[in-house]
Amino acid sequence: RAFGIHHDILQDSVWGARHPNGADHGLQLSRQDRALKIWLSIRIFGMAAFRAAVTQGIDLAKRAANWVASSPTLELLTPASAGIVCFRVNPAVAELDEAELHRINKNVLARVFWDGSAFISSTSLHDTFALRMCVINHTTTWDDVRETLENITRFGMEAAASAGRIERMTPDGTRRRDRRGEIGSSDDCPRQGGHLARVEEVEK
Repeated sequence: RAFGIHHDILQDSVWGARHPNGADHGLQLSRQDRALKIWLSIRIFGMAAFRAAVTQGIDLAKRAANWVASSPTLELLTPASAGIVCFRVNPAVAELDEAELHRINKNVLARVFWDGSAFISSTSLHDTFALRMCVINHTTTWDDVRETLENITRFGMEAAASAGRIERMTPDGTRRRDRRGEIGSSDDCPRQGGHLARVEEVEK
């Protein structure tokens, strides 16, 4: 009864010594009937609809994990579990240390947030900064998940280009390598996939 309030407007709430009064156990004098929402949802939609929604989230996370595992730009850090998959940007064509990978993935997380097309969070796995995708919305489709992964890949490559040496294939079949730290918007910078980068060398 640490929060017990005895006021004239609450005199009707005193029903006897053995009757619990919720107002005596918290700051709120009223509470939402959350159980009613669950009961009504089950009565209207049935348990099968909830099972299907949960199963769909788990399946989409597994497909996302397979997509990440086959990507040369993304690295799968944990298997999909209960609709959650953890991964990070780690391009196979770049030589990036852990500090650079940490900065790149934080940059990617911020870009996904400001892009507004999806929401992902982050976590730390054995001191490794990881992107965390959790599929819990029953309206989410595989197209939504794939588009998010494609955006993360694009954001990651653009961030990695400004932090390390990345080889890119050009339309004429040559490979262009970006110079570390020389990303700009001057006229002598060729546009490659929506990203401006100075060319250090062209290799046949």
